[in-house]
Amino acid sequence: MALNLPVIFNAPTSVDCGGCTVCCDLLGVKELGKPYYARCQHLTPGKGCGAYEARPSACRVFRCAWHLGVFDFKPQWRPDQCGLVFSIESDPDRNAVFLHVYEATPGAADGDRALYLARRILADKRFRRLNRGKNTIRLFRYGADIGIAYPASALYDYAAPAKNPMKLTGGMSVFNGTHRGLVMPKKTD
Repeated sequence: MALNLPVIFNAPTSVDCGGCTVCCDLLGVKELGKPYYARCQHLTPGKGCGAYEARPSACRVFRCAWHLGVFDFKPQWRPDQCGLVFSIESDPDRNAVFLHVYEATPGAADGDRALYLARRILADKRFRRLNRGKNTIRLFRYGADIGIAYPASALYDYAAPAKNPMKLTGGMSVFNGTHRGLVMPKKTD
């Protein structure tokens, strides 16, 4: 399903991420062979993307819920401040969308805050118009060893997990597989 979230959410065309580069550590990027919870080879801490002008299309189009304006751009809900990335993702096999919550800081999803923010997104009239999947919220704790459907770059020590098990807990599906922390790219000369 083709999903143009900036259009659906009537988001500004350009919003400065400030110092936030959390998505560069958390999201998988097929064009780079980058697994989930792996630092991007182009990320320069404190400076941002070292290949910004030539970044892959997946990076160009990605916009977290904060960047879409769902949280009214309040700085305390920016991923690097709250420790959570909320991403609205489509599942073409199910012809539905899901709200993925990626924990960027260990323990950030503890307590009620993550579920409160996720429900706030679900209640947004712009999100309610979308065809939501069953158990719409999917939580991935910090370092979740999420499988990828593309070959991993040789820059990462990565072995695909056997499966991506989800367990229904407290009103959301929670990743119940192994956790490995953040994978760093190998240094190249």
